[in-house]
Amino acid sequence: MKLSLKKYIATISYLTMIVFINVGFAKFPTYYIWGYEVSAMNLVAGIVYLARDFAQRELNHYVFACMLLGTLLSYWLATPAIATASVTAFAVGEFIDWGIYSYSKKSLSQRLIISASLSAPIDSILFLSMIQHANIISILIMTFSKVIGIAMVWGLWKYQSLSRHSHATP
Repeated sequence: MKLSLKKYIATISYLTMIVFINVGFAKFPTYYIWGYEVSAMNLVAGIVYLARDFAQRELNHYVFACMLLGTLLSYWLATPAIATASVTAFAVGEFIDWGIYSYSKKSLSQRLIISASLSAPIDSILFLSMIQHANIISILIMTFSKVIGIAMVWGLWKYQSLSRHSHATP
């Protein structure tokens, strides 16, 4: 049996992004905006959020195994403190997303908006607090990046949905 990596491109992307963002928080310099310390990783955090949604479509509930593997790699490549904060915040965010994704009877695009509205700020506050980077600017930037990313996916799915319906035969 041949394993096709193409089939799991979102999962591979998700795993890579978990590690990259955690390493970035550990190694990249921070900047000051209006007197508040901010990491460039706050801006890219939304990307991992998007990849997680696509990975969940590939793996269903096994997306948690990918998250744990990303955490283990982050312990080794980033720092234990950042990996711990990451897995804790991811777990809380994932639990919220998983519950909404799995049990809501709403459409996929509606589930993403609902889950992002709840999990993005909670995940951001928790992670940034645990790594001692919580401030209003960092929280807003990280949450905003996640919400923007989800809005882009939502728009893409809406567009694809409209395209499918317009090409349907009567």
